[in-house]
Amino acid sequence: MYELATSTELADLKQDFHRSGQHPARHVGDLAFYGLFGLSGPAAYLLSAFAFELPPSLNGFSIVAMVMAALTPIAAYWSYYTLHSSGPDARDWPCIVEQAAHAAYTGREDQPPIDGDDDGDLARRRADAARALEDLLAAWGHYKLDTEAWYLTKPLLHDTTGTVATTVAYNTAMADLTAAVEALHEDSPAIDVDRALSVADRAWAAWYDANDHAATVGLDDRSPTERAALQRLNTLVARLTHSSANDPELAALKRGITLCLDRIHTVSVSWADIAALPVLDNHLIRQLPTGTIGDDSTHSDEGATR
Repeated sequence: MYELATSTELADLKQDFHRSGQHPARHVGDLAFYGLFGLSGPAAYLLSAFAFELPPSLNGFSIVAMVMAALTPIAAYWSYYTLHSSGPDARDWPCIVEQAAHAAYTGREDQPPIDGDDDGDLARRRADAARALEDLLAAWGHYKLDTEAWYLTKPLLHDTTGTVATTVAYNTAMADLTAAVEALHEDSPAIDVDRALSVADRAWAAWYDANDHAATVGLDDRSPTERAALQRLNTLVARLTHSSANDPELAALKRGITLCLDRIHTVSVSWADIAALPVLDNHLIRQLPTGTIGDDSTHSDEGATR
């Protein structure tokens, strides 16, 4: 905004200067105009006196021509002088424009920064990048606790084969965002903060792409064995969430879950995922193969034990 205002002011000064008599092109034009005006009187007199013989009835014209011959040069000179040399303001126009330009461009040093890279703004943007990572991890955690999405509708989000392009892109974006955010500190330059924010944008886009693709495919690209195992596992885990440590069917339920886990090889599933479900009773969790309350797998879950 400051540069725009400066350019506007200079344009106005330049236009006024062009309109004034101080512009060189205006000098030449005015000189020609007033020169011709000054010569018109003497020319009229000479024509009436020597070139044409006027009838007696027009003798009065010769007197008028004599007066014009005397006055027009004076009037022309006076008009030209008044336009180009009348007062200090007209003579100082070049200095005024030069001073205005100098003040406009040197005055930039006194203007407040407008690039938003002050400490307060950098701190806010660092927080935005960190918040983006937290929100993405929260979105993953919410997905992971949704057993239907985890086993049935969107298992491709935790595919381990590396053949699902959207899942690979999401995992890569999350790794990049984690590294970018962890590298930020109070003295991080603006370029690093901007990079982290850009990575956050890509990570969110990758999450939605992977999520949409996984929902579209579902279990259709899995083998019949894995598809049946995932469907059965979803049913058994849902039953487990309604069980207790004293449930007489608990042993059979655990054997059935273990059998399903052993048949699944292209997506990450484990007893740790199941034990992390908050709906399970703590006493029941102690009887699961993990044997630990609150045990949770990592974000990618790659290489999780079954």
